[in-house]
Amino acid sequence: MRTRHAFTLVELLVVIAIIGVLIALLLPAVQQAREAARRMTCTNHLKQIGLAMHNYHDTHLSFPPAFGGQPVYRGWGWGVFIMPFVEQTALHDAIDPNENIFPTSVTSGSTGGDLRILMQTPITGYRCPSDIGPDINTNRGSFGTSNYVGVWGSSSTGGHHTDPGNGVLYNGSKTKFRDVTDGTTNVLLVGERAYNNKPHKGAIYGGVNSDVSAGWASVMWATYDSAAMRLNGTEAWAYSSHHPGGAQFVFCDGSVHFVSETVNGTTWQLLAERGSGIVKSDY
Repeated sequence: MRTRHAFTLVELLVVIAIIGVLIALLLPAVQQAREAARRMTCTNHLKQIGLAMHNYHDTHLSFPPAFGGQPVYRGWGWGVFIMPFVEQTALHDAIDPNENIFPTSVTSGSTGGDLRILMQTPITGYRCPSDIGPDINTNRGSFGTSNYVGVWGSSSTGGHHTDPGNGVLYNGSKTKFRDVTDGTTNVLLVGERAYNNKPHKGAIYGGVNSDVSAGWASVMWATYDSAAMRLNGTEAWAYSSHHPGGAQFVFCDGSVHFVSETVNGTTWQLLAERGSGIVKSDY
C-alpha cells in the first residue's frame, strides 16, 4: 500500500498562526510606508506653494495678502492670488479677482452664483493627501477645501486678526523680503490645518467673507503659546495635521520643515514673527 503524507491539524494551525503573526507585523510597516509617501506629497505641495509665493513676489514685488479686497473684512485669499503660479491660470482668470468681489457663500443668493460654483473646484495642490476631509468645506461657507493656512504672526501683540499682523500674511498685507528681518529661513509662511470636525475644520483657498473668526480663520491664523492653540490643539482653528506628532510648514525661503507639536511655546510664537529681533532656537 502507498503511504500518503499530509499535514496534521496541529501543524496546519501552527502554519496559519505564523502567517497571521507575519501579517500583523507587516501591516504597520505598510501603513507607515503609505503615510511616509503621503507626507512626502504634502511636502511637495507646500514646496510648490512656497515657489508660487516667490514667483508672485517677483511679479508684484511683495508676497500676496492673506486676503484682500473690498469691503474691508471680505476679499480673495492668498490661494487665489497665487493660482497663476500653481498651474491654475484658467480658474484664476475665470474668477477674475481684480474685478469681482468674493461671494458671501455658495448656498445663498443669486449674485455671483457662477463664482460660488467656481470656488468649489477641488485643487489637489491645496490638499494634504493624508487628510480625509471632503472637497467642499461645509464649515467654511461651502467653498473648496484647503489644508493650508497663511501665518498672520504671533498672538504676542494681542491684536485682532483683521489688524496688521507681525508675520508675513495678513489682511491687505504687501510684505516684502526686506521686511522679513528675522531671516527668511526662520519665519513661517504657510502651515497645515487638518479637516476632521473634531476639533479641526480645515480651511478654504478662496478667501474671507466676514469679520468673524470663521471668516478670516479660513485662510490664515496666528501662533499662540497656549495648550488649546498649540499644534494639534483643541481649538478648531489651530494648526494641525494627520501626520503623527506635528505639522508641516513652508518658510519664507521656500523650504519645508516638520514642526513638532511639542515645540517650545515661546519658539512657536517667535517662528511666526517676521521681525522679532530674537534668535530663534531649534524647533
